[in-house]
Amino acid sequence: MSSSSGVVWYISRDNQRFGPFSAEEFRRFEREGQLVPTDSVWHTGLDDWIAYGDYLTGQRAPRRALRLLLRRALRFPADIFATAFAIVRRPTEFAKSRIDTGPRDLGRAVYFYMNIFVLLFLIGSSLTYLDFYAGASQPRELAWLAIQIAVAAPLLFVLNVIARQRVRFSGVAQGVLYTDALFLVPLTLVGFVLSYLIFSQSSGQREIDILGTEFEQCLAGESFLYWLLRGDLQFFLHLPKTRSAEYVEFAKDCFQYVLAFPFCVLFGRLLHGRYSVSALLNTVLAIVVFSLIVPGVFHGREKMKAVLVQNSGCHHGFAQRVSRKYKPIAAREADSCKNKCATASGFRNGWCLGIIG
Repeated sequence: MSSSSGVVWYISRDNQRFGPFSAEEFRRFEREGQLVPTDSVWHTGLDDWIAYGDYLTGQRAPRRALRLLLRRALRFPADIFATAFAIVRRPTEFAKSRIDTGPRDLGRAVYFYMNIFVLLFLIGSSLTYLDFYAGASQPRELAWLAIQIAVAAPLLFVLNVIARQRVRFSGVAQGVLYTDALFLVPLTLVGFVLSYLIFSQSSGQREIDILGTEFEQCLAGESFLYWLLRGDLQFFLHLPKTRSAEYVEFAKDCFQYVLAFPFCVLFGRLLHGRYSVSALLNTVLAIVVFSLIVPGVFHGREKMKAVLVQNSGCHHGFAQRVSRKYKPIAAREADSCKNKCATASGFRNGWCLGIIG
């Protein structure tokens, strides 16, 4: 037991009081097993006597709480992995036992999706501050996927009804949630790798687009809706790209359509396992809906941004405002460079021979 060296202890047993004892003596009694749970103890700082058994419980409680916290922290990813493994390995059996079988199934599907979503959201938040994600808002890009789900689930249900497939909306929604949650994992990880490749293969030095940055910040400050669509912008970068980087960027724009195919097949198998409907038909419906929603949501967002830009007041006097803001800074930087180049070391290093004159 840990006790302060200045604490004085007393022990009571069978109505007899013993003490005072130092903290070191009390710890020795404990090591030798001379104390029993029915003894009463008191030390400096306590308001009243307590049973030694209660004292032990209080000392062990933080350790038990820490062990329980660690156990639950390790159990969380294990449960998520077990559910994901069951979906991928045996989708038919999983659908029969976990999709639309009781009132709590939809809540479990939402819980599974939210756990995956929050984990990837945190990863996206950290990636936002890496160099090759500068100026982007990865959490917002991930949040738009939730909007796609909100549109996809009712649309898939309506298409199944039109095709005379006997399904329930709750089951379709659960299938979409489970499938999309698994889809988010490779989508995020592959997107991260491709973004890094684009950054690493870009030529030249990145340059801050001052005009683009100032204009975007003006729009975000003027319109809450534009800020909601665009996100926080620290700076807007101009990054010259090589031909290979352009190919990788094209692959990044298109890879999600290829990546979505096996998950559309998985969605069809889940609905087939639960309702005995056509797996092929639901696979085709999932592909069609995905191909419509992804570009549809993107173009809808860009259209809303274009309308906000068109109706914005940031155009008026924009160039003059930027000039007034950055002209003093540019003048100070030029003076600083000239002072450095005026030294012998500046000429010797040869990094600014063209600045003076």
